[in-house]
Amino acid sequence: MCVWSESPGYATFLDDDAHLHHIGGPRVVAKLLAICEEMLPSCRGSWWYRKSKAEIVDIVEKIWSFGPDRAKGNILVNLIPNYQRKSIWEGKCEFGCRRFDQAIVSGFELFLTAGPLCHEVMRGVAIIVEEWIVDDDDPAVGGQLMTAMRATCKAGAEKLALRLVAAMYRCIVTTTSQALGKVHAVLAQRKAKVTYDFS
Repeated sequence: MCVWSESPGYATFLDDDAHLHHIGGPRVVAKLLAICEEMLPSCRGSWWYRKSKAEIVDIVEKIWSFGPDRAKGNILVNLIPNYQRKSIWEGKCEFGCRRFDQAIVSGFELFLTAGPLCHEVMRGVAIIVEEWIVDDDDPAVGGQLMTAMRATCKAGAEKLALRLVAAMYRCIVTTTSQALGKVHAVLAQRKAKVTYDFS
């Protein structure tokens, strides 16, 4: 699992359905690569920073899925060697997909919509699948694979430093001079930042 540092340009790019479904593949890939080239050099010490430009191009070409509607700023990448399937950039995969592709993608999406801390929507996550093997030809394996993918993603996320995105509000607090000290104490407990004091 890798952290995909989300930038406003990247989030806007992925939140617009038109970019992913109605524009030709090469144009979308070129825009995403431009964003990668701009962002990834600043991710010093991360998994992304160690990748060459050729490797980044290969990773973008092998994107398996983006997150679901509420969590599009996430990606699932298929780096399984010799895995033959239609590229996401060539349109929807119908007959060319491998048998359990949808189970893997569904498990990824379930993980993103219910994160490990408080079932929060995940943001800025990239999951890299490098290998998976199915030993049994049981028809129920698809459902089990979806559950296993979700559990694997959750276990990987728990190894990282997890944090929640908190809302930030700007407000004006009015109080008497006698209660000013108590107000500052409450604000400090709530991790508030006083930008201006009219006293």
